[in-house]
Amino acid sequence: MRVVVSGATGFMGGRLCAALADAGHDVRAFALRGVDASGLPPSVVVVYGDVTDEESLAAAFRGRDAVFHTAAAVEAWLPDASVFHTVR
Repeated sequence: MRVVVSGATGFMGGRLCAALADAGHDVRAFALRGVDASGLPPSVVVVYGDVTDEESLAAAFRGRDAVFHTAAAVEAWLPDASVFHTVR
């Protein structure tokens, strides 16, 4: 299966990418530009974008059979709580 994982450089996303790759899936990791993706398996293709940017999401999802959304806003407190809803 051809999948994309948002939040691929996070704790859950990185482990999910590895498990999917180990199971033989074609994995595309969706990550924020500038984030260290070196911990992902070599077979995982990293594409950069932002879950709040519709165009980068559409480009990342193109040609995929499934999406695993593990991206999250992890700050304990934000002045604008709508960020949590936007990311989810």
